[in-house]
Amino acid sequence: MSAIINEIAEQVEQQEQAQQQEQAQQQEQAEQQEQAEQQEQAQQQEQAEQQEQAEQQEQAQQQEQEPAQEQEPAQQPEQAHDLADEMKTYSVSAESKNSTYTNEYYSNSICGKKVVLIITTVWRWGEFNISIYEKDKESILQLNPLIINDHCGEFISTEDGWQDDVEIQNFDSYSDEEKLAIYESVFEDVENKVVHDSCVLEDENGWELDDTIYEIYCGFELEE
Repeated sequence: MSAIINEIAEQVEQQEQAQQQEQAQQQEQAEQQEQAEQQEQAQQQEQAEQQEQAEQQEQAQQQEQEPAQEQEPAQQPEQAHDLADEMKTYSVSAESKNSTYTNEYYSNSICGKKVVLIITTVWRWGEFNISIYEKDKESILQLNPLIINDHCGEFISTEDGWQDDVEIQNFDSYSDEEKLAIYESVFEDVENKVVHDSCVLEDENGWELDDTIYEIYCGFELEE
């Protein structure tokens, strides 16, 4: 009987020792985990401090650069002035007679539809001004035609002109009735296609001059 009691007591003691060892291991693991968390917090704090220092250094560098950036606008007027010096205004005229053209763009509403009329006139001579950059002069001299409107153009004068062509845009898209109404509004002599005077077109027949394009063909001269 005493042997059984001793055996049970020994088993109880072994269980207690096992529990104590397990508790000791758990406590050790808890301490290790706590140390790891403390190390991680220390690393995070160190990284945050380094990031804050980096941001402070970046802000300091930006503040050092701001005075230089504030001085840059003072240089811009000088650059703009240099560009303005390169722009020159030239007088332009055709090298040969009957090479200057104007295309007048008129619009009107006839039978409830918009109509665009283009009247082309050829001039014996014409004179204009254009403003161009000096560096573009040689390439502009090669243009044929030279469109005055594309180069800050200014009309000066034209001499001895005659009507060369009359075009009604998309004329075939209109019905016969609409075509007749357009012709009567444009031509004073429909059979010979003689266009009304501009005063009649605008004041009496309701046409509006939207734009005039000036062109020079077959060479031109530039004079300062």
